Amino acid sequence: MLLLILIIWLALSVLCVWLLWSGLRSASLGEIVLFWLLFWDDDAPFHDWF
Repeated sequence: MLLLILIIWLALSVLCVWLLWSGLRSASLGEIVLFWLLFWDDDAPFHDWF
């Protein structure tokens, strides 16, 4: 049972990393910076929403 959970978690992690990597490759630098400013900066006005 623990092994099954570990395999599922690993598969989901790989999928998330692959989606992030493919998204970053296709996104422009401006979109990445905009995303970082909106969602990762603590001082951003949108930070409290998520």
